[in-house]
Amino acid sequence: MGPFCLGDWAVNPATRRISQGERTKRLSPKALHVLTALAEAPGSVLTRETLLDRVWPEVTVGEEVLTQAIAELRRAFGDDARQPRFFETVYKAGYRLLCPAQPCTGTEVWQGPAQPASAPRAKTGHIDLQAYARFLEACQAFTHGGAHNIHAAVAMFADVVDSHPEYAPAYAGLARAEAFADMYYSPGDDHLARAYQACERGLHIAPQCPELLSALGLVYSACGEAERSYRSFQMALRDRPDCSLTHYLLGRACFAEGDFALAAAMLEQAARLDQEDFHSLLLAAKARRRLGDPRRARANLARAKSRIELYLMAYPGDFRALCDQVSCLLEFGERDEALQQAEALLGHRDPMSYYLVCFLARAGEVTTALNLLERVVEEGWSHLPLLQRDPDIDPLRGEARYRRIEQSLEMR
Repeated sequence: MGPFCLGDWAVNPATRRISQGERTKRLSPKALHVLTALAEAPGSVLTRETLLDRVWPEVTVGEEVLTQAIAELRRAFGDDARQPRFFETVYKAGYRLLCPAQPCTGTEVWQGPAQPASAPRAKTGHIDLQAYARFLEACQAFTHGGAHNIHAAVAMFADVVDSHPEYAPAYAGLARAEAFADMYYSPGDDHLARAYQACERGLHIAPQCPELLSALGLVYSACGEAERSYRSFQMALRDRPDCSLTHYLLGRACFAEGDFALAAAMLEQAARLDQEDFHSLLLAAKARRRLGDPRRARANLARAKSRIELYLMAYPGDFRALCDQVSCLLEFGERDEALQQAEALLGHRDPMSYYLVCFLARAGEVTTALNLLERVVEEGWSHLPLLQRDPDIDPLRGEARYRRIEQSLEMR
């Protein structure tokens, strides 16, 4: 179904976005499917059974999933179940869309910032040293990762943007952090809409800023728009071929698309450009394993292992480094020590524990891995393309529990 309007809301099924002027929200896949099913039957009451059959034709789900989808739609459109304008519950019958869907003329549907063309290079603005120190602190928080750090990075980048609205790199940092918050920590909270808006505002100031173009590439990747994502990264690399962060973000985008050869090349280059970067090497090793190249995967992990040891001397409690370390230990035959270290990490409540799931799956600890994966998904981790393509997860794929977890992510 193409774009359509409900009252003063515009709905774009391709991007799962609804917009009202400059206000935008993102729907989960399950809510969007229910919305389009209702829109395709204007004025008709669709029974719960009919909706379940149309939206989830090959999946067995309970009625509570449909109830949650309707509740999400009401929140998104600001509808009241007692005095509905859009979604009516018909007692013992089903649901009806009260407002007929109308074709959009095209201008109502917010698509995100247009891909910048060959606009002249613009300055990135001036910033005082105190604000610049705040910007660097936000960059460091983003690098460390984890729910607390990513949300802190969002807040700090936003502070810099508010105080120095002409400083384009702050918009890029804000867009990156918002995109990560959506993919890993709190999906469905309008993070991607805010990331788009940060890119749009920053590119208005600096149309060819490489940091903004790579952030835009990440946002497009998070929306599943691979072609636009790759074009943005190409433009970023044209002006800054020596930027480690751009290679890292591009490598992640390539991995999500299943382009493992390109992902490995980009991630390995990211690690060459930043001699402290160990996580790119872990991700590159995953890509090499998926490509059937265990020798180069092992070489990446050997380089990562030494970097992690140095990094932990400076940041002994860094959770991502500790998770990556156990993966390296497993690769080099130190399974018992790795399991002992991993056990001490299991109590850490953060969606970034996904990397610990990967280690446990590779170590053959299937039940523990599935328990942790369920918890990670409940805590907000939602990067389905990564889960489906990650070779570390292969030992779990034959399990019924794994299939249920994957289905739950598909419904978001």
